[in-house]
Amino acid sequence: MKANDFRIGNIINTKLNTSLDEKNLKVIAIYPDRVILDLIFSEITLFYEEIKLITLTEEWLFKFGFEKHEDRYFHEFDYVIFYLTNKTYVLVSNYSDPRNDDAVRIEYVHQLQNLYFALTGQELELK
Repeated sequence: MKANDFRIGNIINTKLNTSLDEKNLKVIAIYPDRVILDLIFSEITLFYEEIKLITLTEEWLFKFGFEKHEDRYFHEFDYVIFYLTNKTYVLVSNYSDPRNDDAVRIEYVHQLQNLYFALTGQELELK
């Protein structure tokens, strides 16, 4: 992982064996060798090797406000559509085939947040 993999506001986790494990932490600052995460009353610094990425699941799509219709997940923008294929979410437009080689495959929550922002210019917020 590198600094340009993340944006402020990304949700990640930690590999450290602490009480923070399995908590979803929000990035508030990014440096070449580490990120700063928001805790309710303080902050924590994680070096990139200490970051545990959060696998994107249907549950996460629902947390971000996506709705499921048949085999697709929609958000408020018509062109932000996801299919679930082989446990990987694939972003396509209304007219694309999810098996297409140029479809964008997304494995982690922070990738969804980054791509959503790139497509819409808006942050993907938890509902």
